[in-house]
Amino acid sequence: MQDSPFNTPRAEQHAEAAALWQPYVAVAALFLLGIGARLLEVLWQWHSGVPVERLWQTLPGQLGAWLSSLAVSGALVVLFMQAQRERHGILRFRPLAVIAVAFFALQMVAEQFYSKVLVAPIQEFAFWLGDLSNQSFVVIPIALLGGALVQLVLSLICLWMVLAVTRSRSERQTSEALPPIRRMHAALGVALAFAGLTAKLLSGLVRLFVLNRMGYWGTALEVLAWTLPAALVLLCVYTRLPNWLPRYSAGRVLLSGVTAGLGWLLCTALLGVLGYVLFHDALMRMQTSAGLPLIASISILGPLLLLAGSTCLGARWLPGRQSSPR
Repeated sequence: MQDSPFNTPRAEQHAEAAALWQPYVAVAALFLLGIGARLLEVLWQWHSGVPVERLWQTLPGQLGAWLSSLAVSGALVVLFMQAQRERHGILRFRPLAVIAVAFFALQMVAEQFYSKVLVAPIQEFAFWLGDLSNQSFVVIPIALLGGALVQLVLSLICLWMVLAVTRSRSERQTSEALPPIRRMHAALGVALAFAGLTAKLLSGLVRLFVLNRMGYWGTALEVLAWTLPAALVLLCVYTRLPNWLPRYSAGRVLLSGVTAGLGWLLCTALLGVLGYVLFHDALMRMQTSAGLPLIASISILGPLLLLAGSTCLGARWLPGRQSSPR
C-alpha cells in the first residue's frame, strides 16, 4: 500500500485518524440523547392526558424543527472541536461521553432561556424593521435568521464552557506538527457548515408555508430542502480535493460552507423572484400540474446547478499551499 505524502509513523497516524472522528461520535450521542428526550416528553404529555391523535398531529412540525436544530448543533460541534484540536494540540477529547452529556444538558437550558426570554424581543425587532422599511415580507426571514443566530451563540457558549473545563483531561499530541487529514473530514465540515447555515431558515419557511397543507410530506420536504443541497456540497468538495490535506483549517472550512450557503440562498431567492416575474402570467393560464415543473426547474434546479459549479471552484481554495504528493 502506498504511503501517505506526509512523514508520519503508521501507528501514530492511525491513532490520529481515529481521533478525528470524535466530533462525529459526539454528534451521534447528541442525536441519541435528543431522541430519548423527545420520547420522554411525548410519554409525559400522554401521561398528562394529551390525546394520542393530537400528539401525532404535532409530530411533523416538531420532527423537522428538531432535525434542523440538530444540523446546527452538529456543525457547531464538529467545526469547533476540530478548531480546538488544532489550536491546543489535542489528540483525543476526554471524557467524550461527559462532554456530550454536559453539552446536551447546557443546550437544553439555553433553549429554555431562548424560548422564554429572547423570542419575544427578536420578533418585536423583526416587526419594527418591517414597519420601518414598509416591507412586511422581511419580517419572517429576519425573525428566523435572528433566532438562529442567537441560538447559535448560546450553543457556542455552552460548548466552549464544556471543552474549557475538560481540556486538562484531554490527551495531547506528541508532535508539534499538525497531523494530515483525509479529504472526507474537510468535505464533511464544509457540508455541515452549509447545512448549519441554511437548515433553520429553510425549515422555518417550509413550516410556515407548506407543512400545514402537506402533513408528513411537508416534513419530508422540510428536511430535503437543506439535506439535498448539503449532500451536493459534500460530493462536490470531496471529488475536488486531494486525498490528503496538510491540516483541517477550520476557518477555511467554515468560510467555504458559509459562502456556499449564502450564495445558494441568494441565487434561490433571485431566481424564484425572476421566474415569478417572467412567467407569472403564463403560469396563471396554465394548469397547476403543468406549471409546477416549470417553477421547480427555475427555483430549485437552477440554484442547485450554480451551487455545484461554485462549490467545485471554491474547493480548490481549501487545501491552501500544499506540497505535491511524493
